[in-house]
Parts: sequence; structure tokens; C-alpha cells
Amino acid sequence: MIQRIASIHLTFYSIISLGVLLIMGVVLCYFPDHQSAIDGLNSSLIHHWLGETISSNPIVSIWVIIVCMVSAILFINALLCSATTLLSAALKRPSLKRWSFMLMHVLFLLVLACHGLSLISGHKTENIQLYPGESHELSDGFSLVIQGITFVDDTRLISMKTKKNRHLMTRKTFHPDKNYASVVLMQNQKPVTSQKVMMLNPLVHGSMRITLNRFLFENPVRGDERDGKNSGKKNEAGDGIKKEKKMGAAFTISKNRFTTVFFVAYGLLISTIICFVLTKHSPR
Repeated sequence: MIQRIASIHLTFYSIISLGVLLIMGVVLCYFPDHQSAIDGLNSSLIHHWLGETISSNPIVSIWVIIVCMVSAILFINALLCSATTLLSAALKRPSLKRWSFMLMHVLFLLVLACHGLSLISGHKTENIQLYPGESHELSDGFSLVIQGITFVDDTRLISMKTKKNRHLMTRKTFHPDKNYASVVLMQNQKPVTSQKVMMLNPLVHGSMRITLNRFLFENPVRGDERDGKNSGKKNEAGDGIKKEKKMGAAFTISKNRFTTVFFVAYGLLISTIICFVLTKHSPR
């Protein structure tokens, strides 16, 4: 029984099934209701998300459940294969190639485990829209304060729809190292750390990760109306009519102790794959 679960055939079918399911997910995203449901999974734990979505969108809910089940099968398959076949082969005939292949599977298991644990533990909030002079209350007495926004590229990239501007954001038109939000992380009204948060360069403090997703313009509405749509946010500059559009940014704030382990394991996995490819083509 263990040999069947650890077989390469099950690995092949699991990977093919995941590929088909991911393609199905791409197709589902062409429908606004399904895409909205899938996007909601990024901002809540999976059991909370299922409780809210299973009745309103059973198609996406069933799809997510099947993806989790196939991923679990692949995890068990890789675990048993590593413990029974790969480890035995590496111990009997040690070589850099065999041990790198074994290590690659262990890191793959660690990445899968951390990813799975992040779905059921921690906290994640997306699309927190903030403008200079505003703050957002976090848990444990923390708060995020936006001091300023610097954007040196063509601002028309911000005004376009998300799907369209992503195609136009090339290396020539958008410079992530020059566009940033100056933020301060506070705890109990005292500064903890400050940083220029850029795309692909988040602010990391312990298990907390503050990521800049996109830049945006403020709608020309009253400040108190906009504040009502973004709970937990304070307008330190005061309310009133906004005569000029201010530039702001949308953040994702996540807190999960497995995130650091995930990124370290993922980086090591890539390095191990490169090492394995090099040893595979080296002379025996």
C-alpha cells in the first residue's frame, strides 16, 4: 500500500491534475463573480472563507477543496517517496546527485507544508488604501502611518484599469526602485521602524509583512465618506472636500510565522534544483 502511494505514477497523475485544476482556475477568473470569490481567499483563512463562500459560490468552493485534496495527495506521495526510496538510495550509494535530489524533495515538502499552514493560520488583510497623512490600526497596538508617496513615472499608469496597466508596466515605463511609499510602523504610539516600501520590497517586522501592491489616486469625495469605507483608518489631516487628487497606495498586511520559513525554503529549493541539474550533466 505504501509503495503504491509513493509511486511515481501517483506523482505524475497528481501533477497533471493540479495543472488541469490551475487552468480551470484561470478560466473561472474570466467570470467576475468567480474571480471576486477567488480573490477573497487571499484576505482570509481558508475555513473562514469556505464558511462564507460555500453557499454563495459553490463552484469556486468545490474547486478550492479539490485543489487542496490533490495537493495533500501530492504532499503525502512526496513524503513517502522521500522516506522509502530516495533516502534509501542516497544511503546505499552516496553521491552529490542523489543527496541533492533528496534535499530537493525535502525542501519541496517544506514549501508545501508552509503554504498549507499559511492557509489555516495567521492573518492577512488586502487592499488597505492609504494616503499621505493617514494611518491604519493593526493588531497588538500596531499602526501603519503613511508619510508620503513618491512616484516618478507616468501617472497615467495609475489611472488605467489594473489588467491594462500591468501589461504596460515594463522596465522602461515603470521603475520599482524609484516609486515608493514612505511608511512608519508604530506600536503604542511609538515609532518601531520606518522604511521606503516598494513593490517587491516589503516592510518586514517579525512575523508581520507589509507589501505595496499598487499606487492609486484618491477619488474626489469627502474625506469622511471615504473613511467610512475603510474601517480602522484615520485621517490625520482632517476631513473636508478634497479639491485635488492625492496619490496613495494599496497595501497587503499579513502576519504569519511560517512566511519566513516559506521564502527561505523556496530560495533553497531553487538553488538545489540548479545544483541537481548541474550534477546531472556532470561526468560520472
